Amino acid sequence: MKIYLIGDKNTKQGKENLYKYEEYLSQNGHVVINPLKVIEALPIGINHSDYVVISTGLIRICDAVCYVPGHEKSLIAGLEKGNAIRQEKAVYATNDNI
Repeated sequence: MKIYLIGDKNTKQGKENLYKYEEYLSQNGHVVINPLKVIEALPIGINHSDYVVISTGLIRICDAVCYVPGHEKSLIAGLEKGNAIRQEKAVYATNDNI
């Protein structure tokens, strides 16, 4: 299953959570899109508005999304969550103790 991680990309804890969830889901056989890795690969000059457009397409190609703890603290994660809901994506539920 292809899973897009929705989480806080701005705080140290948020970033740690995204990497932990990526590792856990990958080890369980899923293809995981970690937005931190996507952002790192983008050229300088891509802003938050541009990224929302990019993330909408990435969510579209995924089978499900996973809400990483702390996602509610991020405006961009909130926009991604809204996109996932509009696209009627399945939510991959995990134990918060990953």
